[in-house]
Amino acid sequence: MLKGETRSLAQKGSQALRETKRLGIKVIAELSSTQLETLTEETIGFTFAPRLNALGRLGDANPAVELLLTQDPARARLLAAQIEGLNSQRRLLTSNVYLAAEAQLKANPDLLTEPVIVLSHPNWPGGVVGIVANKLVDRYHKPAILLNESEDGIMRGSARSIEGLHITEAIATQKDILRGFGGHPMAAGMSFDADKLIEFRKGLGKAIEKQLGTIVREEATLQIDAWLDLNELNLELANSLEMLAPFGAGNPALTLATRNVSLRSVSTIGKTKEHLRLTIEDEGGNVQSILWWGGAGEEKPEEGSKFDISYSCEPVPIADKSKSHCSLKNSGSLKKSLLKFGNQKSKLKICVWSQPACWRNYRSKLPHSKFGLKARRNQKAAAAMASRESAIEFGLQWLAAAGHASVSVEDDAVTLSAEKPEANPYLQKELYLALRGILNEISAYRKYFATVEHVAGLFEVH
Repeated sequence: MLKGETRSLAQKGSQALRETKRLGIKVIAELSSTQLETLTEETIGFTFAPRLNALGRLGDANPAVELLLTQDPARARLLAAQIEGLNSQRRLLTSNVYLAAEAQLKANPDLLTEPVIVLSHPNWPGGVVGIVANKLVDRYHKPAILLNESEDGIMRGSARSIEGLHITEAIATQKDILRGFGGHPMAAGMSFDADKLIEFRKGLGKAIEKQLGTIVREEATLQIDAWLDLNELNLELANSLEMLAPFGAGNPALTLATRNVSLRSVSTIGKTKEHLRLTIEDEGGNVQSILWWGGAGEEKPEEGSKFDISYSCEPVPIADKSKSHCSLKNSGSLKKSLLKFGNQKSKLKICVWSQPACWRNYRSKLPHSKFGLKARRNQKAAAAMASRESAIEFGLQWLAAAGHASVSVEDDAVTLSAEKPEANPYLQKELYLALRGILNEISAYRKYFATVEHVAGLFEVH
């Protein structure tokens, strides 16, 4: 809980991360396009933590420790690249399981009338079911449990709770049919025989009703801290609210709201178009953009209709300036910034001749204030091969580790020679895994790029 000493420690910890000397954290920030100088609790929760957790969920967590301790730049980049690959895999698996869970709820809406959402599927990866359960809790304001069934007929899963419900105590009431369980008030894990699923769902539902009483059947409510007109949303307000950070359990971000707004336009944003930008107008004619994290596919108000909207507000740095932005409440938070072409007033047209290797390459080719790109090490090679700089870098390191060629780097020059160094099979294997992950990402991005109708939308920085 972010109260008292805990909140103070979180503030000091955030500041320490902004000024970190740890090479591993700096590399993670670089690969995720994160500015450490403006790090917040959201950066930790939505950028650093998922990447480090992805190792334990999908593989061996030990490389995360090594990444945080290493002083070797090459080793740090290798480990960070592996983490990026696993995190991309984790995001894909999470998205697939979430869509499958929503499909089950759509096919059987009666499940939403129960005190607890309990869903299962034999192919759901155990490493991400807890993440998806948490997403369902946020969406439906109900405790949720997602389970997978192993070949031996045993259900294993993760539970996520709501405020006021000790989910582990509720699960403990079913210990007679459980093979094992454990957890804390807000999360738990359990296992039981697959033929006990219906009995478990009914018994757990009764335990939750007993613990919560009539609250379990009440419709979820949202506490509004202040009702504002849209013209009151500005950078000064955002900066004032940010002084109350860090936000989280025990110190939630303020929930603001505006009455009787109308929807003027909706546009999709994000690398995979999973988010929405809503342009709304209040009764005074004031216009504001609201970002809706994960809003694509959700039911939206009809254009011209009147509705109330709740949101959070925070400052976002943009180049050498700052800007406030609002995000739809209870839908996460999506940062945005503006892309600036220096101080030039003339318009610039850019032609993309071939499918870029990744979104970072796409944006990195945009001109800067002098309308020119300064070539960096591996950049020319990456351009010639229509690949990413990291792919060239790890490819060269792989050649050296395999004993095929010697590679030396001086300033911006990379020199290859036929001299064959001693092979390092262990390093070669790790470099191969990292390189394969990068090449798979390149392939996936090119396939996605080929399907985009409005390429200009990819220039937006989120």
